[in-house]
Amino acid sequence: MSHGPLFGRASFRHEAALYASDEDFLALAVPFLADGIAVGDPTLLAVPAALQRRVQKALGDPAGLTLLAGEQYRQPFTTLQRNYQMFLDCAGAGTGGRWLRQIRMIGAIPEPGIGTQWDGWVCYEAAINDLFATLPVWSVCPYDIRGVPAEVLDDVGRTHPYLAVDGEHRPNPRYTEPTTFLAERARNGIDPLDQSRPDLTLTDPAPTDGRRAAAALAATTELDRETIDGLVVGISEVLANAICHGRPPVELRAWAAPDRVLVVVRDKGSGTSDPYAGYLPRRGEQVDGGLGLWITRQVCRRVTLTQTPEGFAVWLVAGTPYPVSFARGNGKGSWSGDGVSGGGPS
Repeated sequence: MSHGPLFGRASFRHEAALYASDEDFLALAVPFLADGIAVGDPTLLAVPAALQRRVQKALGDPAGLTLLAGEQYRQPFTTLQRNYQMFLDCAGAGTGGRWLRQIRMIGAIPEPGIGTQWDGWVCYEAAINDLFATLPVWSVCPYDIRGVPAEVLDDVGRTHPYLAVDGEHRPNPRYTEPTTFLAERARNGIDPLDQSRPDLTLTDPAPTDGRRAAAALAATTELDRETIDGLVVGISEVLANAICHGRPPVELRAWAAPDRVLVVVRDKGSGTSDPYAGYLPRRGEQVDGGLGLWITRQVCRRVTLTQTPEGFAVWLVAGTPYPVSFARGNGKGSWSGDGVSGGGPS
């Protein structure tokens, strides 16, 4: 079945496709990719090697299919930048700001909620609806429901505007506007460690002092050297931002548990108004949305920005973040052929 041109205009279309067997995946992927190859669209595939081989065989190993290496989806915010640039390169810019080509892609996040950290990936899935909005890309995200936790499936249902179901491509009634979704997640993602007395408190520390004190605290945990080094880099970047762009006093507080370290850096300023600060390097002209936060998002497992009447805070977690807890009844539902039905995912 041919799906024709990409809705007659160049824009980003982001779909989720749930499958329960390799055959289900092939029934979705093969026609979608074959249509793109047939009309000469750049057609991209980034899935586990076993599925990739089966797709190639089913398509007859066509020259028009681009296979992406495993590192394409290694880290959420690196992937965000890599995919953004890749799409720009593939689409090409024509006259009058028009794109020269439209793109089709099937890209799988690796083992969501199991072998990788879902926190960063769900932010990726939500944010690309805005950050890639003007790109001429039809992107399908496959999720194997045989091994994906229910809470991940719930997030998938809220971060994809369209669903690929039974060979059809439909609007998703459960889709939540990205900044709303991310704000909800931020409110519910603050670690309960912050309800206890902090293990470390510094007022107006130089970045060097913050790095040294946090490293010493992290060394009392079970975190490995790479994780601790990443936290130290993140603290340095966040402190530098607070000192340069915030309002004093700047306060650093930190808590340690065996599997994680929680750090909050606060100042009295208003902080950034960009909901995607640090998602892409040097996005726009805002200095507080540049490389510092982008680096921090890559080296820490959870980064949360909050604004209150008292000022601005950046929360960092190294190690295994405490699970995000959403109130039930917030659009919770299970998937069905029509999108979503009541009750929790089975």
